[in-house]
Order: sequence, then C-alpha cells, then structure tokens
Amino acid sequence: MKDSLKEWLKQLANVAGVQACGLLFPDQTTFSQTSDAGFPLETLPNVWACVAETIRTAGGQRLPAGQLRWVYEHSLLQCLRRQDGVCLMVFCTRKPQQLDSAALQRLLAGFQQAGI
Repeated sequence: MKDSLKEWLKQLANVAGVQACGLLFPDQTTFSQTSDAGFPLETLPNVWACVAETIRTAGGQRLPAGQLRWVYEHSLLQCLRRQDGVCLMVFCTRKPQQLDSAALQRLLAGFQQAGI
C-alpha cells in the first residue's frame, strides 16, 4: 500500500500550484514532496505529525475531522484522513490563476478510493 500511495503522491506534486504534499501513515512514517523553497523537505514530517495530532484531537472530541483546511496568507493546507488511518496533506497556492483546481480535486477524491 505504501509504495502505491507514494507513486500516486508524485502525480499530486506535479499539479500546478501544489507547493508541497505528504502522507502520514498509521505507523507514523511519512513521505513528502515539495516544489517550493518555502516548504523545505526536512521540515515537512514534523508539520504532518502536528496536523495528524490536530485531526486525532478533533476526532476524540467527537468533531468530524476527516477533512480539514487551514487558510494562510499565501497558501492553503488541505488535509484528508482515510478510514485506514493514512493522512494526506497538501499545501497549495491561494492564487486561483496559478492552481489547477480541477486536477487537484480529482486527485483528492481519488485518495479516498481504496485502490491506491
């Protein structure tokens, strides 16, 4: 499963406007891709772990936390958690003219499918 998800994530990293993306697996291992110097690869595993903790905390308080979104000044962080516990996090630009929203949404929807 991990290998197929890692290959799938490479597609997401190539979507116009995606700045960084990553996976956090239930065993707490991560896999990250970045295309923006503002998102250094070595810092992303810690970011993913903090995001996953927020998702777990919200879920523990009976708040629906399968999908979260943080809005920053220049970026948007979208987070999805699958039933198998794998979390996907994607930083993308907030500039609509620079983001391929259709491709991003297709890939986000595909993440929920058990086939990958």
